[in-house]
Amino acid sequence: NGTIWRWVRPIVGFDGAGTPHLRIEHRVMPAGPSLPDMVANLALCEGLMLALARTETPPETLTPFEDAQANLYACAEHGLKARVRWEGREVDVQALLLDELVPRARAALAAEGVDEADLHASFNDVLIPRLRTGLTGAAWQHSFVDCNGMNLQALTERYVELQATGAPVHTWTV
Repeated sequence: NGTIWRWVRPIVGFDGAGTPHLRIEHRVMPAGPSLPDMVANLALCEGLMLALARTETPPETLTPFEDAQANLYACAEHGLKARVRWEGREVDVQALLLDELVPRARAALAAEGVDEADLHASFNDVLIPRLRTGLTGAAWQHSFVDCNGMNLQALTERYVELQATGAPVHTWTV
């Protein structure tokens, strides 16, 4: 997504009677920037969680913490242009997503009975074109600044205007 840090953390909460409960808070959705982008991001995330949870070897044993930490910073800094270490090899994150992770996520959701039309809308209409073009929300903002300078008010106004159309970010013009 280019500009967000995925955040998954356990949260202890309390109901009205004061009984504690545990929930997982997952903050990936604000990466939008449009509703179709957010739904597609959620589909990718949930599909990958399902796919990785079903692997024979726990995925956390395949990547040393140091690699995971370096991957986080590389992706935060370089977005889809990042190079990461994945299962012992160095790869372009854009290719990793297109060639391995997106197909795994899609297959996992299909195996759970998610409707093909919904899968097509998220993966074929949004995620795959966004990944192929590299046009993320962050990339759009960089392009806007390149064309219009650091006029952040104009950037925000255009961003809100395009967001209101409901079109995925990879289709936006500056």
